[in-house]
Amino acid sequence: MKATVRRIALLRMLPRNLSSGLTASELASNLNAMSVPTTVREVRRDLEDLSSAFPIADDEAPRDRRYWWEGTSMFDIPAMTPHTALTFLLADDMLERLMPPSVRRAIRPHVEEAKRVVADRAHGKVDRWLGKVKWVPRHLRAVPAPIRPSVLDAVYDALFDGRQIRLSYQSRAAAKPRWHVLHPLGVVYRNATVELIAQPDNRAKVPGRYLLHRARKAQIQEEPAVPPAGFELQAFLEGDFAFPFTGEPVRLDFDATAEKAAELRETALSKDQVIGSPRGGWVPITATVRRTTELRRWLLSQGPSIRLREPSDLREALAQDVRGMAAHYDSD
Repeated sequence: MKATVRRIALLRMLPRNLSSGLTASELASNLNAMSVPTTVREVRRDLEDLSSAFPIADDEAPRDRRYWWEGTSMFDIPAMTPHTALTFLLADDMLERLMPPSVRRAIRPHVEEAKRVVADRAHGKVDRWLGKVKWVPRHLRAVPAPIRPSVLDAVYDALFDGRQIRLSYQSRAAAKPRWHVLHPLGVVYRNATVELIAQPDNRAKVPGRYLLHRARKAQIQEEPAVPPAGFELQAFLEGDFAFPFTGEPVRLDFDATAEKAAELRETALSKDQVIGSPRGGWVPITATVRRTTELRRWLLSQGPSIRLREPSDLREALAQDVRGMAAHYDSD
């Protein structure tokens, strides 16, 4: 019985790729830390026996051989249920339009297992159900920018372990990549891009934003990452991340067409949104939102369906944008 428990724990502990493969000594240490007593020799013997039935690979090194789980097959206890399989397949369908393949590959084994579960179900009920549920985004879908898997793995590991990272990064204006030593603070998924928020080692006053598809190489450092005093990712997103706007709360006062007002009645801009009575063909609406670049984009995207009254400076900024757009079309 003890051997069975040990082998199950060992299988669940194996990483999925060579870069994070573990030695028999590391596996034995991890098992003992889980109160599963074992020895290095016992782990080696277990791995040799288990490799005949499971896709366990090793680097064939003469000493300190590393082991990992190869391929996309899963070892789940208990087995994945049809409802769980449906959830993974729908999530993968949504993420395909939002994230690059290098990000989605983290759930690929679960998706492949979900496909096997669906294929094994009798009468094709699950498969038919998938054809009846679809996710349709309302915004224009951009193709996710490709990210080198080695870069993404290094960034995730550095964040998880709290270590610095060297990043070979080429900004849009640069002729070639340049190395940066960074203190990783967080990762943000923004539209079709993935951004690393990090403090440069030159002690710049504010953290920087690094689009990971522009990174060529990444190397984890031994030195610990040191975040700025009092740094909170959420506060950064609501503040500096929204540059050139502040991210502070702002009270919107605008008029909307009857059709737009009906839409906002069902999907409000904020919890304190108030929709007034129609007057002169317009419906007055107020709502408190955060002053961000996303807000400005949303207001511009509404076209003639809304008419902003307050705040006045935002109204003027929108008016300038609209006049500039009109000038482009009037120039012909």
